[in-house]
Amino acid sequence: MRRDEEQNIEGETLYCHRCGAELTEENSREASDAHSITGISAFCIDCEQKIFDEIAPANGKMLALFACCMAFDVPCNPLVLDGVEWEHEKQSWKYYIQRLTEAGANKRGERILSFSDGERDIIRLFGKEMTEKSFAKYILYERARVERQEGTPEQRERWGTEPIWRGLDMTSKVYDALDNEYETRIKSFSGQTLTAQQDDTLRKVARLNVTFAYLMRNGQSKQAMDVQKMVDTMLASEQMRKRDEKPVEAYSFDTQVVACERAGFMEKGKFLNLEGVQKVIVDKFLKRKKYDYSLDVGDQALAAMYRTVCANADALVPTDMPEELELDDEFGEFADEETDEERENKRFAGMTKISYERKNKPKKTAKPS
Repeated sequence: MRRDEEQNIEGETLYCHRCGAELTEENSREASDAHSITGISAFCIDCEQKIFDEIAPANGKMLALFACCMAFDVPCNPLVLDGVEWEHEKQSWKYYIQRLTEAGANKRGERILSFSDGERDIIRLFGKEMTEKSFAKYILYERARVERQEGTPEQRERWGTEPIWRGLDMTSKVYDALDNEYETRIKSFSGQTLTAQQDDTLRKVARLNVTFAYLMRNGQSKQAMDVQKMVDTMLASEQMRKRDEKPVEAYSFDTQVVACERAGFMEKGKFLNLEGVQKVIVDKFLKRKKYDYSLDVGDQALAAMYRTVCANADALVPTDMPEELELDDEFGEFADEETDEERENKRFAGMTKISYERKNKPKKTAKPS
């Protein structure tokens, strides 16, 4: 419900939840839909000012402003303030609301903005020490950044003006890097029609890739790896990685034929017979290295499990393994030779070579002459 509508619901007059005064256009303000179903604040502006005044003496006006913006779901936008004038205003909250409205920073189109639309990073505003001095520095710095307006108008429209990562401001260099990342990605899909969702994903990936480079330059490799995982997850969700099939292609008959031929299940447009398919599965998918360690490690892991089973069953824990449990690397799944790292790991874990019980086989008798 907005100002041009009645300030009541189904004929009922609205009252301030704190002092009980009737809410009118003169003593109330518009509120976001997320904060109020009536479209106006539940408190009159005088009561909001009183709450501000209760917080400010112990915490300072700057922190009181942030707290009230959060409590009343108002965007925190310090740039609308004149620092000197605001510090001397007796009714600081009312003055802030007035400046916010005059700057048009309380609305976006017809939508009333909420706290989530403003500056929410309390560390950026106040620093780690939570000082008003840091708040003032923030206003000066942000004003200077906005006034610089680096990048072209098109770039600012395309990528926005907010930093894509803490400490990574939107300079002309960053804008150019974002454009380059996006163009590089989009070229790999030349000739294909991307959906709006896929295009949005590429723009997000461009931001993350520029962030990744920034983090690596600053020695933050762990955070950089987390960013890289986010990139891979985004591309996978839209099936836009090189190893992913695009959904439209997965339902196309000719792409299925190509995929089968690449996998070896078809030759010259014809499927192999059953024996041929089985041979491809064994040779191409089973007979290959799967583990980065030798067969000896597999033996010892199996032996450890077998001994644990025996111990749990109160059975004799064997020193030798039954011959039937001996592993046979039929498909070449294990490494051919153990590495120095594997030897060191086995020494550290106290692993010993496994011996197997050999069944007595009948001796061969000499044939009668």
